[in-house]
Amino acid sequence: MVLYESYIALNKHIKKDDVKNLSRI
Repeated sequence: MVLYESYIALNKHIKKDDVKNLSRI
């Protein structure tokens, strides 16, 4: 799936802390 691949690509660039902040929204 394209969305899944893009999600992995974002994880490579975004820090884990940033991901946690996004999940709060």
